[in-house]
Amino acid sequence: MEKINKLIVGTANFDGFYGLFKKNHSSKINIFLKELLKNKIFYLDTAPTYNHSRFYNFKNFKIISKLGKVNLDEDLKTIEKKLTESVNKDLKERQVKKIDTLLLHYPDQILHKNGSFIIKILKKLKKKGKFKKIGISVYEPDQVKKILLKFRPDVIQIPLNILNREFLKNNFIQKLINKKIEIHIRSIFLKGLLLAPFKTIKKKQIFKKHLTYLKKWNSWLQNNNFNNIFGCLSILNYIKGKTNIVVGAENIKFVKEIINNSEKLQNNYILPPRNLASNNSSLYDPRKWSTESIMNPFDIFIQARLTSTRLPEKVLQKIGEKTAIRTLLDRLKSAKSINKVVLLIPNNKENRPLSKICKSLGYSVFLGSELNVLDRFYKASLVHKNEKIIRITSDCPFLDVNILNNMTQRFTDFPSLDYLSNTLSPTFPNGYDIEIFTREALKKAWLGAKKQYDMEHVTPFIKKNRHFTKMNYKNNIDYSQIRMTLDTPEDLRILNNINKSLKLIKNFSFKDIIRLYKKTPKIFKYNEKKNIKRAKKIPNC
Repeated sequence: MEKINKLIVGTANFDGFYGLFKKNHSSKINIFLKELLKNKIFYLDTAPTYNHSRFYNFKNFKIISKLGKVNLDEDLKTIEKKLTESVNKDLKERQVKKIDTLLLHYPDQILHKNGSFIIKILKKLKKKGKFKKIGISVYEPDQVKKILLKFRPDVIQIPLNILNREFLKNNFIQKLINKKIEIHIRSIFLKGLLLAPFKTIKKKQIFKKHLTYLKKWNSWLQNNNFNNIFGCLSILNYIKGKTNIVVGAENIKFVKEIINNSEKLQNNYILPPRNLASNNSSLYDPRKWSTESIMNPFDIFIQARLTSTRLPEKVLQKIGEKTAIRTLLDRLKSAKSINKVVLLIPNNKENRPLSKICKSLGYSVFLGSELNVLDRFYKASLVHKNEKIIRITSDCPFLDVNILNNMTQRFTDFPSLDYLSNTLSPTFPNGYDIEIFTREALKKAWLGAKKQYDMEHVTPFIKKNRHFTKMNYKNNIDYSQIRMTLDTPEDLRILNNINKSLKLIKNFSFKDIIRLYKKTPKIFKYNEKKNIKRAKKIPNC
């Protein structure tokens, strides 16, 4: 690896949902990890938020991990306790005694009035041998300049690629190296964008306005007979000496191609033209790719019926002054990136009154099979034709739109996801259930599902099938024991008591519910017992 000092393998895409293009090799990752060790590649870049972390054997690797957002408004003793617990949990899940480098994933927190306290705690943990180096993960040079006035990290992880050369300006990288700061370069392939054939990129809506630029990059490769990997790595020639790069990979063949192309750079001192660099951050900053949601927002499909057996006509039962269905619909009005809300109702005479009520409120209604709810969803998707679908059930009247907004943003941030849910391993109360999936995934489920259970519950086929890329959205603390769904007369009584207790708060949130739960747990007691059997994890997900 003539041009590369450390090749660090990023684990974000081990389960196939990180890059632009889906490659789910999760069943082969432990084999890949063994092959990395055989090839003397010992560094892995990971984070506690990656769902896969505890399933793979990282024991013999040098780990670069990340510290998540710290609540700096808490008292200093609590901050220290939570930060220490977070580091210890990280060590335990990775089965290592020491982390090589701990990166602050939100380094701007150093600039907070309590930021110096974070550094003090981290230095204390470093001294105890929890990790070897403290670093920061940044996006812009100005970020680094401000942070260096407060703290000098051991490591700085920066983005650098053919399009994004912000850190090359004014010789900034070299200045950091001269300060004896270790530099780790990430995004060299830009989430797979710079490796993709141009004909594939053209199909991506989010890059339509950037096609002229991307075509220029493609032409430079073709005119010089360069492969994409070699072309991407050529940006390293702007840095003196060897450097460290973080690359997303899930098979040894790709890693070896990177090594081989790095060695070729030594004999081919190629500098990629400066006119390939972009000043448009909406192209080179993946965080801004989420603007796709503006062009292709979400549709909410709410399944509802009047023929429930335990509590007939439950969606028309009153919670306070409103019906349960009206309570849910009013809450969803403040949801972001939503194209339309559609009520999916069984096509029979028993449910016609519900259909009329929803239409009178100005909502779209789709009538379909009562028992084959999967068929109802798929056929509704043929009519409404949105690529992204949110599934909500009508027995969740107090659903928190803030959680929904966070989940739609998460789904947008990971373009190759098929399915996102907060129920794969529940941590939110029962009654806050949200599922988001693509129309293509729904179609595959409709074609593949044969069991009655799969057809009745819409998404089990997706959850159980390893060919779909899935992610669980979780809360830091598990509150899944709380039951806030509407299924029985007892549920209705509890929901009315909650509504009465929080009536002064308009559209009270999940946080308001938890405060009430801690203050007056007896309100939830009866239903909590009913909720014990709620699944903690879906098999094979």
